[in-house]
Amino acid sequence: MRKNLLVLWILALLVALSAGTAVAKAPENDVAAPEKSRVFTVNCDRGQTITRVLERRLLQIVVPLTIEFSGTCVEEVLINRDDVRLLGVGDNPTIQGSVTIEASSRVFLADFTVSQPTASGIAILRGSSAEVTAVQVLDTEFRGILLEESTAIVSHLTLTGGTPTSTVGILNRSSDLSVLGPVDASGFNVSGISATNGASYFIDNADIVLNNNANGAIFQLGSSVTFVGGSMTANNNGFAGLILGVQAELTYGEININADNNVIGIVVNIQSALTPFGGFPAEISASNNAATGVIVQETSVFQFTAGNLLVNNNPEGLRAFSAGSVTLAGGPTIDLSGNANGDLILQFGSRGRILGAPTIGNIVCDDTALIVGAMCPAPIQSLADDGLMKQMEFYLQAASAM
Repeated sequence: MRKNLLVLWILALLVALSAGTAVAKAPENDVAAPEKSRVFTVNCDRGQTITRVLERRLLQIVVPLTIEFSGTCVEEVLINRDDVRLLGVGDNPTIQGSVTIEASSRVFLADFTVSQPTASGIAILRGSSAEVTAVQVLDTEFRGILLEESTAIVSHLTLTGGTPTSTVGILNRSSDLSVLGPVDASGFNVSGISATNGASYFIDNADIVLNNNANGAIFQLGSSVTFVGGSMTANNNGFAGLILGVQAELTYGEININADNNVIGIVVNIQSALTPFGGFPAEISASNNAATGVIVQETSVFQFTAGNLLVNNNPEGLRAFSAGSVTLAGGPTIDLSGNANGDLILQFGSRGRILGAPTIGNIVCDDTALIVGAMCPAPIQSLADDGLMKQMEFYLQAASAM
């Protein structure tokens, strides 16, 4: 009997000691949630920080950990654990700094603004997986979002540059990125979005707006884009609307691409390909550009087989050279006309395959070009000069160095 009482007394003492320890480790940062809760609130306008919650050891066992923050948080947030949800609440929740996700899985970011980051507004690195939705990254001094050797899903993003050092809205390097909702990127000195080093994009049900950058989009160095549905508007950029450079591939379904009012609308360069899949009707416009609507060069491939293709009112329409290959199959909804110096230009070993009855005004070839389905008159001088090609090479090099 005494032995049993002694055991009970020891157990009671242990319970009391553990309760005392819990009191001693009361929540830092005055977060408005008890230890066992999965949701913690942070009010940065009262001096609380997201970082303090993430650094607390006791919370490492809370899965998932949800942080709801309000106000303006001036901090560099590092997420280096799995299953974190960071949500903005209230009026204009803002992180003045950056968010970095390192070697962490199932991270979810939503409903806030990142302002004035000095490097990347959001960086997803080292094998991480994340979803980012309803987030703005504004006035970035370098990159809006960096994805490196990781996977991510994004939607409802607004990204702005506007500083002399702002390079790119989204840089996808050696990673897999799914775009499943609207994205707007403007004011960047290299491109609105980019993919390099074998990166991939999957785009569906997304309206992507890439206006007023140096280039709308640059995909290069073995990168691939599967564009299932939605639209890409890349207008009023300083050089090109869309560049596929160096073994890049964009396959498309029922989509809409507008690349108007640039210097060049679309560039398919160095063993790259812009091709359809599944026979779905698409709409592509490359009109009112200052030099050329579409350039296909260096053994690259451009194919359009169903839908509306408009290449109008450029000095040059669609130009293929250096063994570039063009296939145009369809009726009058394929319209290459009104281009002052040639609507379809084939030079230096390029190939053209014309099927059906597309509307093509003035066809220009040299004696090295091969064409099926149409006749070539004598060549005229092309406006796509070495200066434009050197400018494109500059942007490709800048995109690979970011």
